Amino acid sequence: MSSGTIFGLYDVWGTSSSDVFAVGDAGIILHYNGSVWSEMSSGAGDDLKGVWGTSPSDVFAVGDAGIILHYNGSVWSEISKGIANWLYGVWGTSPSDVFTVGGGGVILHYNGSDWSEMSSGNATWLHRVWGTSSSDVFAVGDAGIILHYNGSVWSEMSSGTANILKGVWGTSPSDVFAVGDAAIVMQYNGSVWSEMRSEWDAGIANRLYGVWGTSTSDIFTVGGSGRILHYDGSEWSEMSSGTANILYDVWGTSASDVFAVGENGIILHYSEYLGPIISSVNPNEGVKGKTLDITITGTDFTWATSVGLGAGIAVNSFTIDSATQITASITIDTAATLGTRNVSVTMPGGTTTVTDGFTVKGGCFIATAAYGTSTAAEIDTLRAFRDEVLLQNSLGSQLVTLYYEVSPPVADFISEHDGLRTLVRELLVDPVAWLVEATGTLWRD
Repeated sequence: MSSGTIFGLYDVWGTSSSDVFAVGDAGIILHYNGSVWSEMSSGAGDDLKGVWGTSPSDVFAVGDAGIILHYNGSVWSEISKGIANWLYGVWGTSPSDVFTVGGGGVILHYNGSDWSEMSSGNATWLHRVWGTSSSDVFAVGDAGIILHYNGSVWSEMSSGTANILKGVWGTSPSDVFAVGDAAIVMQYNGSVWSEMRSEWDAGIANRLYGVWGTSTSDIFTVGGSGRILHYDGSEWSEMSSGTANILYDVWGTSASDVFAVGENGIILHYSEYLGPIISSVNPNEGVKGKTLDITITGTDFTWATSVGLGAGIAVNSFTIDSATQITASITIDTAATLGTRNVSVTMPGGTTTVTDGFTVKGGCFIATAAYGTSTAAEIDTLRAFRDEVLLQNSLGSQLVTLYYEVSPPVADFISEHDGLRTLVRELLVDPVAWLVEATGTLWRD
């Protein structure tokens, strides 16, 4: 995605897919409205390292030299904090319960009115904070430190690693992930932290910075050299990011709407591929016994392997004109059942279908041959009589079916002889059409 900046971006958070904030170097704050990223006026010059909020009008950003900014939905303003420690992470449960962590083991808490320093019992630098409630909060940092807050005091947990931990996130009090140096991923099961190392190649040694997910089987972590790893509940696998820039954080609204930010203003957006989409079929109807070309428009048709229109319609061939258009030659069987059909396009990854995308109609073959067109007013009258009278009873339906079986070759013969066309039109079709029209008050609804 185009961010419009070359400044490094260190954190990303939002309330929805159309309300996303990213913060970074030199006090930069970007906002995404669902279409474009634009720069907001922060009034700050210090690097911003963390962003989090409770709503579109209650957002906090923290960074170097103890800076804390607050957004009220209109403007960003600086909050007096009284410390000089660098702040890296911010998270909370409500507008009156916000935590921020940083250099020298500093932990600050906001109660809705004032910020106050909490006793962490540690001088180790802390990089991120996250929790499930006001009495279940985790902070991670240098030398593998993991602190836990139970609502009363912070205490150090045994992490089992000395690696720097840069990110923390979880799904519940008994399912928490921490990531950091040497691509380490730690998992907490509610009792102990354990290292997850065997799920990917040992060659992946880049530092991991951010972690986020939607469930215990859908977790993303990002890091150095554009590294993105995904956990499906059983194993970690590497995703292609398309960049070599360091990625510092990841956040999203769903499994198919995920943002990653990093150095040089890089912003990546992940959206799950849902396959091709059919938007229209033209023409969207055809007459029994006819062969015609139809155009299917939509998206992502490049690798289409087949086209289908249901029972009674044969697809003779199809051509992929472009990623957004397919032209198909179809033949509608003379015995095809009247009514709608689903139109489908099959790709290697699956099939997409538009319901009732094509309609099979009965044709007045002899009348069409006699008039040389299917749009004559007389033919419309005959079609209406067929649909409203003949097809409404068993005997009439049988007569229509018989007509469709025997009339196509007769119609072809008539269309090839001009004199015969005139004779059939004037002596047969015109009188029948006139009679049907004249008695319309009797059979029309």
